[in-house]
Amino acid sequence: MNNEYYSDVVEYDQNYLGRIGGNIPESLISMVSTEYYFYATLPYPNKERIMFSIFTPKNFEVMNDKNIYPDCSIKVITHVFSPESLEPLFNNPDLTRMSITSYSTLESNYYSVREENQKNFDFGDDFEELDEPYHSIVIGRKPMLIQEDDIYTYALNKDDYTFFMQIDESGMPSDLFRKNYIFGYGALYLYMNPKKEIIAGFWQN
Repeated sequence: MNNEYYSDVVEYDQNYLGRIGGNIPESLISMVSTEYYFYATLPYPNKERIMFSIFTPKNFEVMNDKNIYPDCSIKVITHVFSPESLEPLFNNPDLTRMSITSYSTLESNYYSVREENQKNFDFGDDFEELDEPYHSIVIGRKPMLIQEDDIYTYALNKDDYTFFMQIDESGMPSDLFRKNYIFGYGALYLYMNPKKEIIAGFWQN
């Protein structure tokens, strides 16, 4: 992606195409195993009425054991926009329903400020924290990793995938979650291959 964007999770508003929580999009009911929960649906950037939807295993042990490409258990499906269905089988009981705002241009200092704060924090000395731009969802040049370990990106890089999007629970409203965070107060990292197909690369907490 040449452009960098962000969006945020807000109170439900039917005017936004993006959504987290609630029921599965109507057209995907027959395409997804009932062993999965619907997580979110988002617009594919710069493609009118094209969406991608994310699904997580209902069995957390499966999700936790298979959290890194090429064995990542999180599923991503690209599809034409479809309204929310009435089918409750895929509804995650830990999520309420909220909207995802339209994409806006990412602040030019997004990475530099966060990296400076992290560097100061790592040194462990008292410092004046810079005011960070912080968003639920970022399409950017690189992931902001919680765990810096090549095991997460080695296979993705080897197979020519590039970073696409980070979905970060620490930037989401607490009202979104009824009980448990889906990724353990962590983040999901989506990647894209040369054909612009989106997959779940890995998740961390």
